Amino acid sequence: MVVAWLLALGAVLWLASIDVGIGPQILLAGGGVLSVLVLRLLPRAHALRLLLICLALFVSARYLLWRVTETVPTGHWYEAVPAVILLLAELYGFWLLTSGVFMTIRPLERVVARLPAERRSWPTVDILVPTYNEPWPLVEATLVAARQMRWPEGRMRVWCCDDGGTEAFRNHADPARAAAARERHEEFKRGCAAIGVTYITRPENKGAKAGNLNRAMQSCSGELVAVFDADHAPSADFLEKTVGQFFKDDRLALVQTPHFFIGPDPLEKNLGMFGHMPSEADMFYSMTLKGLDFWNAAFFCGSAAVMRRKALDEIGGIKQQTVTEDAHTAMELHSRGWNSAYVNVPMVAGLQPATMTSLVKQRVRWAQGMVQIFLLDNPFLKRGLSTAQRLCYAALSGFWFFPFARLVFLVAPLAQLLFGLQLFDAGTDEFLAYAIPHLAVSILLNDHLYGKLRWTFMSEVYETALAPYVAPAILNTILHPRSPSFAVTSKDETLDREFLSPMARPFLVLAALVVLGVANGLWTWLTDPVQQQTLVVVLGWGIFNLWLVLAVLAAMWETRQVREFPRVQRDIEATLVAADTSIACRLTDVSITGAQLAAGTGAVPDEPGEARLVIPGAGADAPPLDVAITNRRSVGAEDLLGLRFLRTDAGQIEAIGRLVYGRSDHWQAIVERRTRSHGLVRGVSLFFSMAFRGARLLLQRS
Repeated sequence: MVVAWLLALGAVLWLASIDVGIGPQILLAGGGVLSVLVLRLLPRAHALRLLLICLALFVSARYLLWRVTETVPTGHWYEAVPAVILLLAELYGFWLLTSGVFMTIRPLERVVARLPAERRSWPTVDILVPTYNEPWPLVEATLVAARQMRWPEGRMRVWCCDDGGTEAFRNHADPARAAAARERHEEFKRGCAAIGVTYITRPENKGAKAGNLNRAMQSCSGELVAVFDADHAPSADFLEKTVGQFFKDDRLALVQTPHFFIGPDPLEKNLGMFGHMPSEADMFYSMTLKGLDFWNAAFFCGSAAVMRRKALDEIGGIKQQTVTEDAHTAMELHSRGWNSAYVNVPMVAGLQPATMTSLVKQRVRWAQGMVQIFLLDNPFLKRGLSTAQRLCYAALSGFWFFPFARLVFLVAPLAQLLFGLQLFDAGTDEFLAYAIPHLAVSILLNDHLYGKLRWTFMSEVYETALAPYVAPAILNTILHPRSPSFAVTSKDETLDREFLSPMARPFLVLAALVVLGVANGLWTWLTDPVQQQTLVVVLGWGIFNLWLVLAVLAAMWETRQVREFPRVQRDIEATLVAADTSIACRLTDVSITGAQLAAGTGAVPDEPGEARLVIPGAGADAPPLDVAITNRRSVGAEDLLGLRFLRTDAGQIEAIGRLVYGRSDHWQAIVERRTRSHGLVRGVSLFFSMAFRGARLLLQRS
C-alpha cells in the first residue's frame, strides 16, 4: 500500500512537471478545479476520494514546480534570501498536505471487540491515575468514575499516583511548600481510603509523569494497565469496550480511545462557539488516529488508553527521554513489533485549559516533545518500524514545525508592502493560472476530507495564535534537545472578569504593521502603475492576514469562567423533595458540584434551602441526593433552580459520579451533534465574523 501511494504521488509530480505554457495551464488548472468541485458532489466512494486527492495534488504540484523554477528573484541577495525562505515555507505546507493525506488515506473504522462469555478469563487490570498539583475534588471525580467501571470483582484495582505528595515535597526546604505537600498527602490518603482506591506516592519526582507511572507499576501486577489523567473521568463501559481487542491479537500492546472534553478550550470559550462547531481535538481523534490505525501507527496519547503490561516491561516501561512520553512509548512498542489499536468511542470526559496562557503552555510541551522525538530518536533511523510507521511518526513530529511557516506567511507580504522587496517574479496572469487554482483546490480538498471536523480557516486561527510562542520553544529544543522539562497544564482555573490575554501582545503589533503595510501598498498601487500587477496579489494577501490577526485577537479576549467544573447538558426526569412536597421536574445540566432543574412556575417553595433530588432512571440502588437550592429564575412557564450537591456520604458521591460520567452514549451524542459540515460558505462567513468581532472589541475597549 505504501509503495502504491508513493508511485501515485510520483506519477502526479511527473505529470505536473510537464510544461504546457500559460494558456493551456489556465485551461488545465481550471479543469482541475472544476473536476474537484464535481467530485465533491458525488457519493463518497473510496475510489472517487482517491481521484479527488490526486487531482488536487496535481494542481498544487504544478503551482509549486512553477514557483521553484520560474518565480524566485535572482537580482539582489536581499530579495533572494527572503524569497527562498517564503518558498521553503510553501514547500513545507505542501509536505504537510501530502503527509496528512497519507496518514488519513483510509481511516479504519474499528468495531468494538466482544469479550469472552467466561468472565474468569478476563485479564486483571491496574488503573493508574497520575496527579501532581490537581485539587482533590477534581481527582476524586476521576477516581470515583474509575472505580465504577464494570469489571469482575477482584480483577481491577484503582491507584492514585500522587506526585504532589512525594517525600521530597513533604521535606522541602521551603516550609510553606513542605506544609502544603504534607496537607495534600494526608487529604489524598484519607480521600482514597474513603472511596476504596489505593494511594501511592514516591520518594522523589524524577521523570515527571513517566517516572510517576513507572514507579507505580513496580507495585502493580495486573496483566493490563489503563491510564487516565487526573481530570479524565472514564465511563462505566470503558474496559468492556477496549479490553476485547487484546483477545483478538496476542501482539497488541495498546488500545487508545478519544479524549472527549466536557468544557471548551479558550478559543471556543472566548468566541462563544463551544458545542456549535467541531472542537479542535475532533479532527485528531475522529480522523487522524483512525488513519494512523490503518497503518498500525495509532499511538498512546497519555490518557484514556489500555496497555499490555508484558509489552511495557519489554521496553523498560514508559519512556522518559522526552516530554511527550506517550508518543515516544508507542513508537518504541511499534519498533519492537507490537501492534496498536484505536477504538473511536468517546468514553473519557476531560477538562481543557481555561486560558490562552495555559493553552500555549500545553501546546509548547507537545511541540517540544515531538521535536525531541524527531531529534533524539528519529523515526527514519529507528530500527524495527515499518515504512508506513516511519512516515507517520515523521509526519506527526514534522507537523510541529508549523509555527515557522505560519510566521513567514504573516510577515512575508510586509516585505513588499513596507519595504518594496520583490519576493516573487510573476505577473497577475501567472498567479491566476497557478496560484489561485492551487489555493482553491487546497481549500476544497481540506473541506472535503475534514470539513465535518474542522471548519474553513479554523486551523489557520489556532496555528496563528500559537505560532509566536511555540516557534521560540522549538528553536530552543533544536539547539538543546534534552533541555525541555515536563510542564503540567492547569485545568481548574476560573476567571471572574473579561480581559485581553497577555498572549495577544504580538498580534497587536502585527495588526498595526499589517494596517500600515496595506495602507502603504494601496498608496503605491495608486501612484506607481509599474508595480500594480504584483501589488494586487500582495495586497490581497495582506488584507487576508489582517482578517486572520483580527480573528486571533477576538479569540484572545478572555471571557468569564466562574465554574471550576463545566456543566454537561442533560434532559432527565427527576423529583425534587422540598418542604415535604414532591415536585416533578427535569434535570437540564449537571456537574460533580451541582445541577440545574426546570420545574413549573411556583412549584418549588420560595425559600432557598435544602432538599433531596430523586432520579428514577439512575437505578434502584441509587440514593437520593442531598442538595441546596442556591438560586432561581423564571424563564417562560418554568422556574430554573440552581442546585449545589451537598455530597454527604460516599454513596452520594458515587451516585453523582455515575450521573455525570457513567454513560458514554452521552458523549457520543455530543460529538455527533457538533461534527457536521456547514459548508465552505458558512465556514468562511464565520471566519470573517470573528475578524469583525476582533476589530469591534479593539475599537470599543481601547
